[in-house]
Amino acid sequence: MKYFTMKEAATYAGVSRSTIYRWTHAYDLHFIKIGKIARIPQDYLDDFLHSDDFKW
Repeated sequence: MKYFTMKEAATYAGVSRSTIYRWTHAYDLHFIKIGKIARIPQDYLDDFLHSDDFKW
């Protein structure tokens, strides 16, 4: 399983880093903290981007 940094997740999704942070807070995009660093599993991001509840 691949884990993205916030910057890598933003590049993968084609949005800004601030949008990724907003999604983690407002739209319930889940992430994992490894030490002090937040990582988003690729599976979580793919599921989020293709969910019926989220439209952009």
